[in-house]
Amino acid sequence: MSAADDPKPAATAARRPGAGGAPDKRMMIAAALVLFGAIVIGIVAVSASVDTGPRKDTQGQQPETAGQPHIIPRPNEGVAPKDGGDRGGWEQITLMAVVVASVLLIGVLALRGGKRAKAGREAWMARAAEPDRPAWGPDTMPATTSAEAGPGGDASHPSPSASA
Repeated sequence: MSAADDPKPAATAARRPGAGGAPDKRMMIAAALVLFGAIVIGIVAVSASVDTGPRKDTQGQQPETAGQPHIIPRPNEGVAPKDGGDRGGWEQITLMAVVVASVLLIGVLALRGGKRAKAGREAWMARAAEPDRPAWGPDTMPATTSAEAGPGGDASHPSPSASA
């Protein structure tokens, strides 16, 4: 018995890509688990190798006391906005609302467009799968020629020269 006569083992069929060349679902899950494991191992390795001693960037500095000013203001410190352009004023809040609304609109339009495309693709595939519909090819093309067609390319309105 030659190698060509041997039936393929069942393990080979499980490794084949799915329809349209897409990877198998089990393969995608396995790849995701391997990636997740690599990330977790990397995080553990970095956290284990970090020095947990005292901070070196604050050595030689005076400790903070309650009455001294800070470079970065703490919450509820500072001045309330008086003008629309001040930090936290109505202009900044309006701009944030416009940005959020724009991102949401883009997301909604993308989802709607995807649903329409999917519905159109399904209708196209259903029409192509009809059993009485011939497939397009050289032997199934319509019998009309460009000489028989009229000025708009429509065979229902033949040109005068084609009928003469």
